[in-house]
Amino acid sequence: SAIARAALEPPRRAQTSRVGLTMPSDLNPNVWKSYLYTLTGGAARGVWSFSVLSGYLYVLSNNSNWSVGLAEGIQGGAQALVAIFGGVLADSWRRDRVLALAGIVGLLAVGTTFLAVNMSYIAGEDTFNLDYISICVALAFWGSYQGLWNTGLETIFADSIPKQQRTKPTTIKYILNLISTVTGPVIAIFL
Repeated sequence: SAIARAALEPPRRAQTSRVGLTMPSDLNPNVWKSYLYTLTGGAARGVWSFSVLSGYLYVLSNNSNWSVGLAEGIQGGAQALVAIFGGVLADSWRRDRVLALAGIVGLLAVGTTFLAVNMSYIAGEDTFNLDYISICVALAFWGSYQGLWNTGLETIFADSIPKQQRTKPTTIKYILNLISTVTGPVIAIFL
């Protein structure tokens, strides 16, 4: 019987990845991609959000903490609202389409950020109010992007691991998230 054969087979050997994590060799590729994105995306977010953004907003808003909070609140609010929308889409669409939509919104975020930080050069004059409004629009796109990709990625990650085997991969992903959060500001020190 299959049970007797399984009992006689030696246990599967673990395979060590290039990043030093020991995981079963039959781990779904989506899990590895989630790990990679969590680590690299978190490090980039750590440089941008935790090191550069608040200072940039503070200088841009003529040293107004209220304006910094408003701009970052716009980003957080957009993320929260779009995450709900992303969850509905992840249930009704294919999850990879949600990630593709997140990629499009991410490109819009990059474009609007580029325009926002170069608004004075584009307009050729002092455009304080336009600069601030533009960066708020860009942050709304960034929040929307985060709400979509996070929902899509977490859904694919969960779907790629059998329910009884999620503890270790989820713990590893959490540790990678913590490492990337610390890595971003450390990278910013050297930039």
